[in-house]
Parts: sequence; structure tokens; C-alpha cells
Amino acid sequence: CRCAETARLAFGDGEVFDALDYLPGDAEAQAARMEALRERIRDYTGSGNLVMVTHGEVIEALTGGRTRDGEALILDRSGDTLRAAARIAF
Repeated sequence: CRCAETARLAFGDGEVFDALDYLPGDAEAQAARMEALRERIRDYTGSGNLVMVTHGEVIEALTGGRTRDGEALILDRSGDTLRAAARIAF
């Protein structure tokens, strides 16, 4: 709920995407969720930036790195893996 509220306050209306929620306990479900998230990022073709608001554990599982509270992570989706291209600390 905090992530959805943050997104609404910062960007107005948005879409709830379940893969951004807290990670499930079992490894198979986590892997499926991460694949759904990678697919959404890879397949994005909109004219603007894709902005996602999520929890630190999801960012760590997706990128292998951690963020601070309130920090924005800019991802590079070129190539086979997602990598942190920049960070914005608020």
C-alpha cells in the first residue's frame, strides 16, 4: 500500500502491477515474479519513461544491488541483464 500511495502522490494515477509487491517466500514463485518484472521492463515501448515504485527487496532481487529509502534507481535495459545506470537521492 505504501508504494501505491507513493506512486499516486508523485505521479497521479497508475497501474498496480503485482510483481512489484513484496516477494513471496518460495524460490520458484520469486523467480516467476522476477521474470514477469523483467519482461514488463524489456517490453516497454512507451514514449516516456517507465516509472515503477517498489520495495527494496524487489530492487535487490532484480538488480543485485540495494537502494536507500526514497532513492530512485535508473536502469539500463540494453543487453541481456538489467544494470543500475544512475541513482537519484532525494
